[in-house]
Amino acid sequence: CYSFWLFAMYGHKKLKIMNGGRTKWEAEKREYTKDVPHFQETTYHAQPVDESIRAFRDDV
Repeated sequence: CYSFWLFAMYGHKKLKIMNGGRTKWEAEKREYTKDVPHFQETTYHAQPVDESIRAFRDDV
């Protein structure tokens, strides 16, 4: 879940975590693909870090 938190810190809003991971999805016969996605090249601009969702040692 570290990557979820990291993306959230940089302003990404549409984030999801697979409940149980791929092994559980396979066991439940959920739909997925092994196809490699192809995306159009773009320029990425990171947003300023949102420190409000971060806990520091003194906070915990």
